[in-house]
Amino acid sequence: MQSASPAQGRKPSPLEALPVEIIQDIFLHCLEFNLPQATIYLNRALSDQILYTWLIRLACTSINTCARCNFFTPEYLPPPLDPFALTPTERGDLQS
Repeated sequence: MQSASPAQGRKPSPLEALPVEIIQDIFLHCLEFNLPQATIYLNRALSDQILYTWLIRLACTSINTCARCNFFTPEYLPPPLDPFALTPTERGDLQS
């Protein structure tokens, strides 16, 4: 992963002071899709192929009843990502 540092000449926000792994974990818990647009540092911290893969799986995986039986392993979609926790509106927002 690329090393990202807050822009020189300004004090980093408390969020930017966290390790990239923590920022990514916060993003996965809140799924605030405007977060990467907040600063270039956060954008770089959240621009990760694995995050993209998990978000695509979260948005596009079927949530029919047969998928509730041990289909979503941590390797496929790690906690806290839960496709059954999204409303249809949230799923549509994620897809767009």
